[in-house]
Amino acid sequence: MFRRQAHRLKIGARDRARPRFGRASSRVIGAATFGMPPLDALIVLTCVFVGGIYGGSQSAILINVPGSPAAAATALEGHMMCKTGRAGQAIGFATIASGIGTIFGALVLFAVAPMIAEFALKFSAWEYFLLAILGMAISAALCGRSMALGMIGAFLGVMIALLGMDSVWGYQRFTYGYTDLAAGFSFIPAMIGLFGLAEVLHALSIRAGQPLADKIGRVSTRVGDYWRYRMAILRANVIGVIIGALPGVGADIAAWVSYGSNKQLSKEKDQYGKGTPEGVVSAETANNAAVGGTYIPMLTLGIPGDAVTAVILGGMVLHGLRPGPMFFLESPQYFTIIPTIMVVSAVFLVIFGLLMARVTPRILGVPAWVLFPIVVLLAIVGSFAVNNRIFDVWVMFAFGILGWGMRALAIPTPPLVLGMILGPMADAEFRRALSASHGSLEPLFTRPLSVMLIVVLILTIMASTGVLRALIERFSRKAKPG
Repeated sequence: MFRRQAHRLKIGARDRARPRFGRASSRVIGAATFGMPPLDALIVLTCVFVGGIYGGSQSAILINVPGSPAAAATALEGHMMCKTGRAGQAIGFATIASGIGTIFGALVLFAVAPMIAEFALKFSAWEYFLLAILGMAISAALCGRSMALGMIGAFLGVMIALLGMDSVWGYQRFTYGYTDLAAGFSFIPAMIGLFGLAEVLHALSIRAGQPLADKIGRVSTRVGDYWRYRMAILRANVIGVIIGALPGVGADIAAWVSYGSNKQLSKEKDQYGKGTPEGVVSAETANNAAVGGTYIPMLTLGIPGDAVTAVILGGMVLHGLRPGPMFFLESPQYFTIIPTIMVVSAVFLVIFGLLMARVTPRILGVPAWVLFPIVVLLAIVGSFAVNNRIFDVWVMFAFGILGWGMRALAIPTPPLVLGMILGPMADAEFRRALSASHGSLEPLFTRPLSVMLIVVLILTIMASTGVLRALIERFSRKAKPG
């Protein structure tokens, strides 16, 4: 009976989150742990989760191809640092920040898991819908020259994400009779094309034969650097854990919200977009802190925090563990062990990450005419390997041309990515909310959490358009005597 319930939970997680990087590998690892003792399997699954979230930052920084959706925000500042000869420094910041975020998330998981899970349980379909809209609005406001261009990218991403099978009623939308489109565009080939192939096309159009970067730069980072960004790290940790604790959201959204919040509150706003370490630290700290957050609803309520933890939940059930309210009574020793595993994995993450940081950036010294054909070949192989169908290869090429065109038109691609991630969630949750309220929008404006999210959304739009600053200056002039 419980196995059937866990299966339904996994299906529910798939409704809330589109297929993402890491899910396929998590399924493979989950199957590989079948013959292991429960503790060994739990160690492997947790370490793969932590390492996978961090590992996506390497390719995001070096070649602007996020290895996971959680690393898409890292690519904004990390790749700019790489272009200015600070690739080693960017990897160093990403590595240390990931370790800090993982340890913080583990400590919060151990200390306040039941309390945060209870808060997350208060989110209904209305709050999830508003959270998706807020995430796209923040991305649109922070990426690009204007919020209008960002919203164009976000709207395009939503339209792409809605193509295929409807997750609520099972109808096919915008497929025009093509069977390959019934499942929509696979996320991995789309991201490979949007970031990887588009970067190759852009680079070939502006350089021929030169290395990607003149120098690697130092890898080591000073303690004073992190003390300088201490408030950004603190905010990123808190944001990562809280958003990670919201079922169906995940580390990618945590990274974007952290990046956007720290940009708004930073004393170095003018450095964002030019390769500031604060942006790398904000994104990487939050996405790894979200790992501990995603375990909170899974262990206390039996609800996966994101798509990857849905796979991990299935693996735990496979080994006789029952996440949920009875987990603390039936398997209390595992609740203590899991945060310990995260802390140990964070330590090894930092050690191996810093050791590799002097090796992986060497790829930048390879001439473009040698590196780019290899990148394109790997992109084709990676796209085909996802579902073993040639259609995904054409999807990769199509999104590569789309990303190249958007770059030429100065339309930012991060809002498009977030639109593809959050679009299905916004669509499904809004329709569920309307069904529950019999078509009434009243709960949207009467629920306290909904009102709070609406206020934050309005403030975000006002801040990005300059209206908020103008109002503050106007009231400050009126407040002055005389």
